[in-house]
Amino acid sequence: MTDSENADLPRFGMYRFISIAVLIVVILVTSLLFYRVMINFFIPLFLAALLVVLFHPLHDWYSKRFPGRGHTAATLTTATVLLIVLLPGCILLGMASVQATRIVTEINLGSIDLAIARSLKAVGLELPCATELEAVDDRLMQVNQMFDLQREHVQVEKQLAQLRNEFGTLEQALVNRDGGIHAAYFEQVSTDIDELNTYLAEAVASLDATNVEPTVEVGEATDESDPTADEMDELLPANRFHMAVASITRDYGKFKNTISGGPFLGPIRQAVNPTPEKRETWIREVFHFIQPRVVSVTQATAVFAAKALFGLMILTISIYFFLLDGPGMTKTIMALSPLDDRYEKELLIEFDKVSRAVVLATFLSALAQGVLATIGYYFAGIESIVLLFLLTSFMALIPFLGAASVWVPCCLWLAFVQDNLPAAIGLGIYGMVVVSMVDNIIKPLVLKGQSNLHPLLALLSVLGGVQVFGPIGILMGPMIVVFLQTLLEILNRELLHIDQQHPGAAASPDANATG
Repeated sequence: MTDSENADLPRFGMYRFISIAVLIVVILVTSLLFYRVMINFFIPLFLAALLVVLFHPLHDWYSKRFPGRGHTAATLTTATVLLIVLLPGCILLGMASVQATRIVTEINLGSIDLAIARSLKAVGLELPCATELEAVDDRLMQVNQMFDLQREHVQVEKQLAQLRNEFGTLEQALVNRDGGIHAAYFEQVSTDIDELNTYLAEAVASLDATNVEPTVEVGEATDESDPTADEMDELLPANRFHMAVASITRDYGKFKNTISGGPFLGPIRQAVNPTPEKRETWIREVFHFIQPRVVSVTQATAVFAAKALFGLMILTISIYFFLLDGPGMTKTIMALSPLDDRYEKELLIEFDKVSRAVVLATFLSALAQGVLATIGYYFAGIESIVLLFLLTSFMALIPFLGAASVWVPCCLWLAFVQDNLPAAIGLGIYGMVVVSMVDNIIKPLVLKGQSNLHPLLALLSVLGGVQVFGPIGILMGPMIVVFLQTLLEILNRELLHIDQQHPGAAASPDANATG
């Protein structure tokens, strides 16, 4: 070889290196553009691939029936998928949407308020004499807000008279409920209100004579110990009035806790028993949040219908061509992929296995739970069973939540809203014994040791998949985790293989250091 040829070799190597680098950059840019072009079709393509894997035995059967006629076999298989899966699914979704819209529009505040009251009573958190206590609360609040006694003394007198009446009504309600065990407290209340009227009259007379504004507000009288008689005499009349109001308010708070269940249960009952106005406000806020979203989802607007129809068309076409040219597409991808053919085949086998494990086991179990639960809903007298069927089947796909997250609220609805306790108990027993147990029968039969995914990882993969990809994430989440697990196993095998072929490679640094 001449000197000039030897000089051309590095130059040729540099040119080739630059060419390969530019090619890689072009491939990356083109791949990014390809991703942006195909991202909107990812879900239909993914579903098509899953359906092809599931219905591949049927396609093989059609292929044997029509040898040499691949188009006919692919067409018949696609039509079967449409009739068995897609068409019933679209019909059920439409019916469920109509039922969901009707439920949202028909539910009224009264039924929800009644359900809340019955639920609190059932668990022992009902607040006794809630209406009378609320009336006293409101009246004390109004009296506390009366600071300008000189101008508002007539209004304060009316409020005190009404406060006496409110306490009288509360006393009568407690007498009817518990007898006269609290009579001493109400005698003291009557005396306190008489003193308030006295202090009010003195304060008005003093303010008229001296034109002095009150110097103490109710918020200042928060000490647990009441002032003595001498200390009260030294205060201005207006101050004595406000101190007495604060004392009555504090004593009433203690009394309210006592009749509500004591220092521990009383505050809990008061916290979970908001006033009707607050309950109505909360319920209206929930309805204002949910109703437009349900209506916007369930009503088949032109845009939603067009997107659904377009996605269905892409799904159908993809199923047909995957069935027709699937083996050829697989060989082409394997030829273009830089991975070793062994790894590609292993990933394809894992995709087939995981698809059948996740889709068949999970969906068959969820479908069985949905059907069995729907039978229970029907005999329990619950309406909108199509919507409940879809909700139960969907929740059954999520680990640790399952169908119980639907049929348990249905039992509560029967017990507290419809006041049908026998039906609620029957549905609860049926749900525990039949609906929730079928999952432990179907999954082991279908999986037969195919799934090695830890239950905690399965739950997190489902929840994370739904958060990232939407409902389709129920399938994609576990499959991505299993693929990662497979790739790590392949990498681990390669590293072990390298270590076995070069056993001294790992020890060479120590040997060099020793030398």
